[in-house]
This record gives sequence, structure tokens and C-alpha cells, in this order.
Amino acid sequence: MLVSGIYGCEKDRDGDIEAGSGDIFAGEFSSVYDRWRLIAIGGFYSTGVPPDFDYIEFIPPGIYEIVNDERLVERGKVIKDTAKSTDDRVCGDFLPDVTFVDHLITPVKRFFSLKNDTLLISNGYSYLFARWHNSTPRSSAGFHLKTGSIVVLENSEIDYYDFSAHLIYLKGSHSLLEKLGDGASLKVFADSMYIYPITELSMVSSWMPEGAIIWGTPLFYPDYVISIDFMSFGNTADMRRDSRIADVLKQNNQFHEGLNCTIESINISSENQVSIDLLLKNEDTFDYYYMDPLKMGMGLFHYYTNGLNIWDSPNHIYYSHKISVERPETSKTWHMEWLSLIKSGEEVPVSLVYDRFDTIPPGNFHAFFEFPGLRHQISKSDIQQEGGRIWLGEMHLASDITVEQLK
Repeated sequence: MLVSGIYGCEKDRDGDIEAGSGDIFAGEFSSVYDRWRLIAIGGFYSTGVPPDFDYIEFIPPGIYEIVNDERLVERGKVIKDTAKSTDDRVCGDFLPDVTFVDHLITPVKRFFSLKNDTLLISNGYSYLFARWHNSTPRSSAGFHLKTGSIVVLENSEIDYYDFSAHLIYLKGSHSLLEKLGDGASLKVFADSMYIYPITELSMVSSWMPEGAIIWGTPLFYPDYVISIDFMSFGNTADMRRDSRIADVLKQNNQFHEGLNCTIESINISSENQVSIDLLLKNEDTFDYYYMDPLKMGMGLFHYYTNGLNIWDSPNHIYYSHKISVERPETSKTWHMEWLSLIKSGEEVPVSLVYDRFDTIPPGNFHAFFEFPGLRHQISKSDIQQEGGRIWLGEMHLASDITVEQLK
């Protein structure tokens, strides 16, 4: 008789499964026979609703049991697919006992990847588990992220949140989020209040959802930072600056305003010369180093930004600059000489002159400017400099402009 329980719970075991002659988990994979707490769910799923349970337990030879709320919800056997198994991962089919109608593990064919005390069961939705005796449930207090009902990033892991760039600075790294996979559905909570959804997406994905996005591999930020980006096609409101998020971050001393930048004016002095005047504001308690176009030069500065673009909406025409972009020595290169310091509470004007810009006819337009910061180049040990912190991220600025006929 197979015996397994949680906190003395007695589980229904009607319909024992006949053991087969083969054992799916042998050799290095024999340690899969254990109880595993479900800690994350990721990837695409045809119904859009991921299965959810507390833990799965594997019992020789190849028997599995799934438990939710101290109740056995599925039991069956995993049959090895020898043709698709390799030294690094085992492929098997989940075959539930006939007494269980609702199958939680779908599709039934799954790949098992084992690394010490973590187990990844993938194909479609990916299930990430930690050994029961080495894991504890995460807290749902404060600002946190969930997938389903499972907390994947808890408040205690967060150092602070930069509200200007929507960057979460972590005390450690976010390796767990990297394992969720392309298309993982996450939710942002402020204490018990659900605020908005997030999709985790690979930079090479052909799918482009609307709303908040956490970009997966390849990563644009170091592993101690999580960036929450936003894509809009005009149908979804940006909830990232929701006051409930700010309030709960402030309660836990995790809120930082970061930098703010506005377009003050755009001037067209000749047919192909356009200038833009920006106002950079530091509304944070930190002093920040920012990328200074005067120190970097226009060519190098525009390696990190598309700069100024002007959009003619009725005619669907973009007008842009013709800057010759200068590349740094490597993608990881950066120098303190590129940066200027803006102190807490200070405002700094930033002006750029484009000598080679498309000819813009008279009319009404939308102007866009992306103010860049360093990103993956800055290690955790480099972010705090003697005079202040290096600001990471980017700011997307917009303004409506009217172009008059040149005299």
C-alpha cells in the first residue's frame, strides 16, 4: 500500500495503479522520487487558465500524486518515452487513474529537468517545483508578483522600485522569473489588491501582447533588476503608476521616484536643422548620474536611443534625424566620463541640436523622444558611485507640436 500525506492528512486512494515493469526515474533522476512544492507556472497554454495545486509527489515505480488544499486531486503513473529522453532530461507521459476526470497535467507528454533541489516539468505550460523540505510558501504582503495563486516574487526580495523607469531593484537576482518561460502570465498585487496583469515575453518572440511586459532572454538589464515595460495599441491603460502600488511601496520604504524628463520646446531653425530642449528633474532622495549627450557626443549618445522622431499621423509619415551613430568598444562598455550628476531636487536643462533632419512641412505633429540610461552594462557593485547612483532605464517622452512655414 502506498502511503503519503500532508500534516497528517488522510488521502483517498481508491483505484490503486498497477506498477509497470519499467521505472521512469533511474540513475541521476532517482531523486525525483520526493515531494515537490509548486512554486511557479509559466509558458503558453491553450485554454489560458493554468492548472493550480500545492504539490506533486513521485513514488516508485513512476507513481505520481497531486495534492491541493490537503486533498488528493489526481493520481496516476508516468510512463517513460525512451525515444525522446536524453541524458539531461527524461520524457514521460502522465497517465491519470480513470477515477480522476479532470487532468491537471496537460498536455500529458512532459519533459523532466532536474537540478539539485529544483524540478522543471515542461511542454506547453512549465511547472517549476522545489523540494518540499527545502521550500517555504512566499508571502503575499506588500508589493508582489503572482502566477495563478503562487507568489513568484515577494516583498522581502525587493530592495526598491524606481517609479520613473519601472525597475524593480532586487536584493538578490531573479533567476526564478527567468525559468517561467515565454508567455508566462503574472499579476501585480499591492497587499491583497490585484492591480494589473503582466506577460513575460522573450525578446525574440513573434507574439506581441498589449499591456505590461517583463522581457525574458536576451536580458537588457542585469539580473538584480526586473524591468516592467508597457506596450499599447490604444486599448489598454498603463496601470504601472497606480497610486495603490506607490502607497504600499512607501509603507515598506521601497519607493523611489527616480528621474523625470519633459519636452520643453522643439524648434525648427532651418529646413534640416531641428533642436529639442528637455528639462531633466531629480524628484528622488538619491543623487543620480545620467547619460549626458554633451559629454558623450551626439553619435555615441544615439547608439543608446532613437532620439527625436516626429510623426505625421494623418499621412502616416515619420520624420527623423540622420545622425551617424558611433558604437562603443563593446556592448558592455561604459565610462564615468559619459555621465553627469543631478542632485536630489535639482533641475537640469538638456538641449540637442540635429543638423541633418528630414524636411518637415507645416502642420500639426506628434513628437517622440527616448531619454536613455545605461542598462545591462552596470554591475551591482558599480551602481553606487562616490557622488551618487547610476540611473538605469529609459524614459519615453511625447509632445504635440505645430510647425509653421519657415520664413
